[in-house]
Amino acid sequence: MIMFLSIAYLLQISCSQREATIEESISLANLYLETGNTDQAINIFEDLNDKHPGLAIILEPLAFAYAKKEDNILAAFYFTKLSEIDPTQKHYFIYAVNSFTQGDDLRGSANAYRRYLEEFPHDQAVWKSLGKIYEDLKDSNNAIESYLQSYQLKPDGQTAIQLGRLFHGMGNLIQAKNWYQAGLDLMIDDVDEPLLGLMKISLEQKDYSLAEEWLQKIDDKYPNLLATSPLFSARNELLIWRERQVKLEESLAEQNRLTEEIREQSLVFEQDINKNNTFSHSIETHTSIDQNEESNELPKEVSDKIPISEIPPLPHLEDNTQKVAHILALPPPPTSNSLLQEARELKVAGNYKSSTLKFRQSLALNDREASTWNELSKTLELDGQLHYAEASSLEAIRRDRLNITYTQQLLNILSQDENLFRYFRELKNAKANFPDSPEITLSLARGYNNIINDPHYAIIFYEEFLQMAPNHPEWQKANIEFKSLSPTP
Repeated sequence: MIMFLSIAYLLQISCSQREATIEESISLANLYLETGNTDQAINIFEDLNDKHPGLAIILEPLAFAYAKKEDNILAAFYFTKLSEIDPTQKHYFIYAVNSFTQGDDLRGSANAYRRYLEEFPHDQAVWKSLGKIYEDLKDSNNAIESYLQSYQLKPDGQTAIQLGRLFHGMGNLIQAKNWYQAGLDLMIDDVDEPLLGLMKISLEQKDYSLAEEWLQKIDDKYPNLLATSPLFSARNELLIWRERQVKLEESLAEQNRLTEEIREQSLVFEQDINKNNTFSHSIETHTSIDQNEESNELPKEVSDKIPISEIPPLPHLEDNTQKVAHILALPPPPTSNSLLQEARELKVAGNYKSSTLKFRQSLALNDREASTWNELSKTLELDGQLHYAEASSLEAIRRDRLNITYTQQLLNILSQDENLFRYFRELKNAKANFPDSPEITLSLARGYNNIINDPHYAIIFYEEFLQMAPNHPEWQKANIEFKSLSPTP
């Protein structure tokens, strides 16, 4: 019946000796689609697009026709064109993503998601999907960026675990540990991956005591998990370590016993010296009396004085003074604050690599201070390690989201990235979080002007800054930039 109608429709147009309108041609093509004649429908749409390029009413059915035909590359191409010609239809980028993905073009999917997020940067689900695509592409840096954006919009345990896995794969054990722990705190079930991850990190850091604790938690919640995981040999490794630890404790106990014995010998030695001094003094006094008696020719009745030959010799005592002093002079272990002070001194001296090491050692003992993470970020930036500087800034922000200093440090790092669109997206987020900041407002105005090339919004934010901060040191320069965008007639 449908085929009969389409033939009748064509005859009617032919008899009228006129060219079919766009609407008539689209209707005919849709009839072909309904009857399964996809190729004929596509031919009509393509002819229409050649005659009337850039019309959404033609491109939309054409894109879906190619999608129905499973010609994913052309389908994605036309969905992308739809989003480009109509700024209000950015959702077609999502259709383009689906077509790219079905065509195994993950890089095309990532680019389409990126273009969608330029317009809708607060779509948490899309950021998370983009992170998964980058993870499949083995692009860890962009995967981390996408998952961090998703987590900032809506913290969830699974995203935290994915961040832990990525940081772990990159060898950043501090970040991996923090994100695995965050995932563990936010999740109730399905926590096998963070438990295994935290145990593996403990083994890699040779913190076997902590690894034992994680092993116990794994056994309590998932009794058969370790045996079927890549860490199946860890149990024997920890048993061997525990045996060695027992022997070491026994050795330390023996060493402590010997140390105590040395202390006791030292005390006995001092007491014997004191006794000897007292005894010698007594002999000297007694001898003096005898000599006086002889000189006065006293009788020889005094027979109770002790002959010197009968004085017993002093016992031989080993001098352990130096050993005792060495034991007592052992320095105390470093603290988080002492390591932090060392890090700051090394930073002032320009030794950034050693400084970052001390910062990390300090954070390993106490990772709760946002200010320490921020100091580490600044030091890493000075050392040229921008990627790790960014990650450290995000850790500072995660611990204190209301401190604008940490957000400004993150923006400073991103402004040095080649991909300035990331910097611009973060600027918009910062403006939403700190609407009264003159510095962020001015940076956003310059971002719209220099990165997005959108003078309309640039003017809006320049005006806001100029009214907001008339005494700001950048006011004169910003005013010149503003006037260059809005010249007077």
